[in-house]
Amino acid sequence: MEPVGACRVSRASLSSIAPADWTRLLATNRQASAFSDRAMHDAWWIAYGAGAIDESLAVHDGASRLCGYLPLMRQIGRAHV
Repeated sequence: MEPVGACRVSRASLSSIAPADWTRLLATNRQASAFSDRAMHDAWWIAYGAGAIDESLAVHDGASRLCGYLPLMRQIGRAHV
């Protein structure tokens, strides 16, 4: 495991993550569920992404390999209940 200082966190939209990187990352997560699948995130953006801002974050290690992804969506102008 690399020290935290070797990681880089940056904004990254889902479309900027290569499918092969997503598949590799998913394979390393023993706690992955159906909600971890890329198709689920694609469907979420199709269903709820109109007018939303992608605030997602990606974590890359010192070798620029994807080692984490946090999908975040900010809704603009929608009433929240």
